[in-house]
Amino acid sequence: MAPISHIRSRLSAILFVDDTDLIHINMEREEQLVETHEAIQSSVENWSRLLIATGGTLKPAKCFYHLISFDWKPDGSWKYADNSSCVDEDDEDYGSEEYQEWPLFVTLPDGSEEAIAHLEPNKSSITLGVYTCPSGVCDGKRKDSLAYIKEKVKDFVGSVKTGSLRRRQLWTSVDCKLWPSINYGLCASLAELATLSEVLIKEYGKLCPAGGICSKANREIRQLDSGFYGAGFPHLGVEAAVAQINKLLMHYGCQSAVGILYNLSYELMILEVGLSFQPLQLPYKSYSTLLTHCWFKTLWEKCDAYKIKVETHNVPLKFFRERDDWLMQAFIEAGYSGNDLIQLGKVRVYQQAIFISDVFGADGRLIDERYLEARPQEELWSTLRFPKENPSKRAFRLWARALKEVKAFRAGRLGKVINDGHKIWHWRLDPESNRLLHQAGETVEVYINLRANVYIKSADAPQAQFDGKPCSVQTMSPSRVRLRGSLDSAPRDDPPEDFLEVLQSWGHTWLWKRIKLTGNTDWIAEAIRHNTLVAVTDGSYIKEIHPNLCSAAFFLECSAGRGKLLGAFPEKSLCANAFRGELLGLMAIHLILKAVNQIDQ
Repeated sequence: MAPISHIRSRLSAILFVDDTDLIHINMEREEQLVETHEAIQSSVENWSRLLIATGGTLKPAKCFYHLISFDWKPDGSWKYADNSSCVDEDDEDYGSEEYQEWPLFVTLPDGSEEAIAHLEPNKSSITLGVYTCPSGVCDGKRKDSLAYIKEKVKDFVGSVKTGSLRRRQLWTSVDCKLWPSINYGLCASLAELATLSEVLIKEYGKLCPAGGICSKANREIRQLDSGFYGAGFPHLGVEAAVAQINKLLMHYGCQSAVGILYNLSYELMILEVGLSFQPLQLPYKSYSTLLTHCWFKTLWEKCDAYKIKVETHNVPLKFFRERDDWLMQAFIEAGYSGNDLIQLGKVRVYQQAIFISDVFGADGRLIDERYLEARPQEELWSTLRFPKENPSKRAFRLWARALKEVKAFRAGRLGKVINDGHKIWHWRLDPESNRLLHQAGETVEVYINLRANVYIKSADAPQAQFDGKPCSVQTMSPSRVRLRGSLDSAPRDDPPEDFLEVLQSWGHTWLWKRIKLTGNTDWIAEAIRHNTLVAVTDGSYIKEIHPNLCSAAFFLECSAGRGKLLGAFPEKSLCANAFRGELLGLMAIHLILKAVNQIDQ
């Protein structure tokens, strides 16, 4: 489940022809290692038997698995746990049951079982032509994707030296033979930009003389594009950036398995960094230490280095109150940086806070007292699903001191509620009965008014429903609290009355300026119900007159005479063409139908 949008998805396996990756990860709960091992063994056994039943079988020599868990260090950071007694492939007993602490078996057609290889998280293996490993380590110094690419380039260099290619033939061969053989899977590389930039520089130097370039020429020109008077050898860093951006544009926001995983990872990035709704636009060198190494972190590095702006608009996260801000930004303004900022980030994630309003009480002047202490692990303080952290005691002391400094220059600045928040309020004020309600586990405790803002716990009060205004209290004694403030609900916008208002609410209103509607606004829904709606679209593009302009027209009509809708719009784009015009018309029809569906639900 995605941590912010709560989009749910189930992915049991990745299959392509005879390659199968079985996946077991439970994002809903924290599993013990023995539970995970049993679940994986059960999955592998079921898959083995299903293959046997259909005439196939697993080949143990080609099978392997990663059993991944984590150990916490004293400073609150983590490392991959060593779940095998040894992982040396050169050992003759490698893969045997006695050799492994957590063995995994595949079932063979004769009913016997055979253990398969247990790889450590940093051990790369080739799947679908790409070397990958769970940790993402990729430095070219071990058997990984960069080492694989480097080996291919070395073979190419050897062929050039022993052959008799002319200069022009060499450059044709680089473009048409070498590059297609090494660029596959580059979008999945988690190597750092510096590593990508240097891994092939030596091999390119050996090719320079064959291409008519002095071997003693400045090494930077080897990967500089020929348009800038460079040698023009492929720059892995630039090409990886292009490949990653293409994958992001292709999948992000889609309801495919890859699209949902991108969405999940991006939302985790927002929560972990905690500094912006657009984390890919932050300066990488300043804040990269706040984020766990992942695909989006490598993309972030390239976007920052090459000045690429990536902007998303599908994450449903907004500031809770007027003049709200990111809590990490408040820590930076208070003078925290370096390792202290990293430790504060870990505690913030553990405390399930992201905005300043999360740690302040309802009055906006005092820190919510529960945030000064470590959150009990079984309690949830947010509807968002934050990553797991295990901060040190020193980090919590630093956190308490930092919150007091934030209070000193931020108290009283928070305004009224403007959006629904993610914070779970354990106290509610019932204005009608002037009672306080406290959610304590499965029960609701009732506090009755004693005097002014002082409330006392009532043992005789009937069970109440946990409802009312969110509020914060100050504990005076185990059975007595003082009300510190309450909050009104966020203002609600009036719901749209028809599909035209829905279209306007989505922005880009220029699309609908030329709409002509005959009949009322609900005839489209009626036509859909009676199967009488007809929709037609056409695109237009005249390159000789407007090479950067295409347009689309669309027409919806009810064959029973309920109404008509006609619209058209142009679009200026460097990508303008006839097919794009056709697609724009289809897009307009789909948006209209989506708006009608939203009103009719």
